Amino acid sequence: MRATLIEVDAACPPGYWYSTLAGQRLWAQEGRGLRWLILPGQGVASHPEPVIFSEHAWQVREGEVELRLHVVPGTVTQLGLGVGV
Repeated sequence: MRATLIEVDAACPPGYWYSTLAGQRLWAQEGRGLRWLILPGQGVASHPEPVIFSEHAWQVREGEVELRLHVVPGTVTQLGLGVGV
């Protein structure tokens, strides 16, 4: 899939969830409006909506990335989900 390597603005002000990522480069894709959607699997802590606003994202380069999904076995098994009686 097409993606862009962006660098989070080193002068990103505190208060944004991604301010701790200042200066880091992450693969992302353009989201709705003026936001970049961070692609999963890059060691970024989970966030309900992993987006970075365009004013804090510097475009570094465009390219292709390959996403791979891996099943991670859980420690708890839930039985009977979606079964009606």
